Amino acid sequence: MADLEAAARAIGLRPLRAVNVTDLFRAYCSQTGNRGELIYSMMSAFAHGHSWSVFVSTLTPVGPGLPGTGGLGTIGANDEHVVAFTITAVRTALMAVKDLERYCGV
Repeated sequence: MADLEAAARAIGLRPLRAVNVTDLFRAYCSQTGNRGELIYSMMSAFAHGHSWSVFVSTLTPVGPGLPGTGGLGTIGANDEHVVAFTITAVRTALMAVKDLERYCGV
């Protein structure tokens, strides 16, 4: 194995590493000046049940609560944030596809 690795290094090959989606998203978002890791975290917060999803949520009151409470309501994604994050996700995906096309000579 050591001989094979040495031969590979001698011709400029290097071991492949697993692709980390968060790192890729961060890298593509940084090309447009966005903070990719923060955007990725916010977009995935709902899917993964993270508490910070409340920062981009909307509370819709549905009825009175118990005395001394703020009332009952539903929490959902804020439409404006959904649109902004979707635009970012589409732009990021398009940049990645364009890179792949360039790499493949398409």
